[in-house]
Amino acid sequence: MKKSEFSLLVALALFTLLTAAPFEVFAGQHDPIKENTTSKASREQFIERISAEPDANQQIETLRWSPNGTQVAWLNLVIPPAKAAIKTPQREIWTLAPVSSASDDKSAESMPAGPMHPVLLLSTTKVTNALRGTDAPLQPKLGDDDAESNSFLLQDFAWSTNNDSLLLIGTQSIAWLELSSGKSHIVLTGDESVSDVSLAPDTRTISFIRNHSLWLVSADGGQPRLLAKTPHEGVIVGEPDWPYRNDLHLSRAYEWSPDSSRIAFLETDDRAVDKYTLRKSSGEARQIVCPKPGGELPLIRVLVQRIAGGEPVEMNLGPTKNYYLPRIAWLPDGRRLAIERLDRRQQALDLFLADTVTGKTRLLFTEKDKYWINVSDDLYFLKDGKTFLWSSERNGGFRHLYLYDLQGKELVQLTRGDWEVTSLNAVDETRQQVYFTATEKTPLERHLYAIKLDGTGMKRITQMPGTHEIRFAAGAARFSDSYSSRMTPPQLSILDVEHGDAQLAGISGTQHQSQPSTDKTGTPGSANLQPVEFMTLSLHMGATVHAFVIKPSAFDPTRKYPVIVYLAGGPGEQLVRDNWAGSAGLWMQLMAQQGYIIFALDNQGTTGRGHYFEEPIHLRLGAQELGDQRDGVLYLKTLPYVDQGRIGVCGWGYGGFLVLHAMLDRPVPFAAGFAGAPIVDWHYYDAVFAERYLDDPVVHADGWATSVALANDSPRFFKGSLMVAQGTQDEVVHMENVLTLQDHLLDEGKSADILLLSDRGHRIDDPPTRRLLFTRMTEFFLKNL
Repeated sequence: MKKSEFSLLVALALFTLLTAAPFEVFAGQHDPIKENTTSKASREQFIERISAEPDANQQIETLRWSPNGTQVAWLNLVIPPAKAAIKTPQREIWTLAPVSSASDDKSAESMPAGPMHPVLLLSTTKVTNALRGTDAPLQPKLGDDDAESNSFLLQDFAWSTNNDSLLLIGTQSIAWLELSSGKSHIVLTGDESVSDVSLAPDTRTISFIRNHSLWLVSADGGQPRLLAKTPHEGVIVGEPDWPYRNDLHLSRAYEWSPDSSRIAFLETDDRAVDKYTLRKSSGEARQIVCPKPGGELPLIRVLVQRIAGGEPVEMNLGPTKNYYLPRIAWLPDGRRLAIERLDRRQQALDLFLADTVTGKTRLLFTEKDKYWINVSDDLYFLKDGKTFLWSSERNGGFRHLYLYDLQGKELVQLTRGDWEVTSLNAVDETRQQVYFTATEKTPLERHLYAIKLDGTGMKRITQMPGTHEIRFAAGAARFSDSYSSRMTPPQLSILDVEHGDAQLAGISGTQHQSQPSTDKTGTPGSANLQPVEFMTLSLHMGATVHAFVIKPSAFDPTRKYPVIVYLAGGPGEQLVRDNWAGSAGLWMQLMAQQGYIIFALDNQGTTGRGHYFEEPIHLRLGAQELGDQRDGVLYLKTLPYVDQGRIGVCGWGYGGFLVLHAMLDRPVPFAAGFAGAPIVDWHYYDAVFAERYLDDPVVHADGWATSVALANDSPRFFKGSLMVAQGTQDEVVHMENVLTLQDHLLDEGKSADILLLSDRGHRIDDPPTRRLLFTRMTEFFLKNL
């Protein structure tokens, strides 16, 4: 492949990063294998900073608008310092406030214009005391250094209808807190955990799940009432089981009717479904539902229960065995319910309309796809009671918005083009405006757009290059914009839709573990990051892919540099984006400053480019992805400053799966590989995800066999250095994977370097373990590449 075939798209300039703590810039021009005291100390400081980096989506996922649209608030997790008497983590609540308290407009419907800054609304102490129901000092307990041991950990919150109180939702208790007085009262408490808490639209009643059953309690407190009880052990009511919550991304398995008179819920029967046992280091065991490929799926049905009592009404959906019911949604009239039914092959999605009084249903239409259907959250019923919005990928493989009537007839295709709608954000029915996020400008970015309900007048609202995560206030008059780019951490702004991108309020940087640290001048600590160079590459079969390169500091094109290829590569993933990449992005910067070139490529099968860009992985995983990645390596080898014998590879989850393929397949272009929580055999994975892409494990047995990382007797040909990290409590990638890999390597007299993370899950959240993990990853490449 000739170098001229590769075209550079974007080269981001150097930017100054605002962070929670300062860290140094590394010298860069040195042999990575040879360390010195100064570089090691600086590296440890950088790793400390990386370990404290919060999830990039933490703020936007927990951001809540007050009902009158005048205030936003969000959660922040605080990890106490090692020397603190109380070591349990707790969440606090932050909000925005004007820099000056003076305001010309004191009305409840206004938001002060001008500079805003983050203000601590509720401290961890106030949160804990409210959920405990007492101001008595909390006594330290032995072993209370993780979130699981905190029975008063704040999980979520909700605003009251009058905007002056908050509902605080803990792991075992629920409390109301008045913001003006600081007074609070316990709504619910006890020794049993609660989950999936929801406030009824009239805010008079609170619903929650306890012991796999659906309960109610008055917002004023009092005795809770059992609304829908589990009929048998292994049957759960109103609660997503593991595959529904993690693979179908159903956040809650019940929904209040708009008039607060009924609740529609899923009843899930997992008695015949395979279970997986996770065992802690203490010997304590627990089981999770994990349907194996080709095995039994959960039996599921939809019922509607009146809050006043009586027998629940089952919605008549016809056959539901070997089907999924991934979404339910109420219509504005409070009587009808929309239900989605997905077949096991995930190639046909039915949309039903149900009468919740009689249980009768009517099929509106069926979406079909010869590969698989990506379920979305874009269903929206307009208040006119006649029409609804729906998104589909049927038009050229790109997801677009459509307007339908309640007979299932398409009225208008609102959006069209070789780009995709990534989310439906809001609908202003008075102004006939639909707001959505899309890739229209470029797949590397996400922007907010507006279009009329008749499909005319589309315009882009956000302008700053990068990624915009949007949350609208009620009425769709204003929205929050959490903006970031590859060189800019998330920055929160409040904007007004009437004035385009006119900013009402904004702050630079987000809250990390606490208030941003400052130097003596009050300026947040900063560090210089290496530019991220985005490019488009042409593959040998004609497809084009996006990639980026981060070069070492003080880069010298006359020198030879080792390369780390960072992999994600799976469906639903897009690594090559102009957005803040969190701790992974900072680790890439660390390795660049240690003298490595960092390279990443989004192979076919990843998201952001439409459904047809994903489909080449259908019926076989690993081959297309690694073929594209090898083309990326061929490109690297055309660069005169790349050391062709020192190319390594790194990835986590699906990226770890690709790392194993990269290190075991022939020919092997990689000298060293780090695989975090890698899938070795898709037969060990759950049916919902694995069958979506590989279909039936018997009918398509060849595809399943060739998707195994150990296919073709690959351990025989393994050479180089391989490190594998695995959490022993990982619910997503089970321990069988790493044990199977090591067993096959041992049969050949070989071994991977295994880092077991005891009692940790798929996501490593606690800073000490993250610190160790990033240290070991860094040392591995310094030693072996």
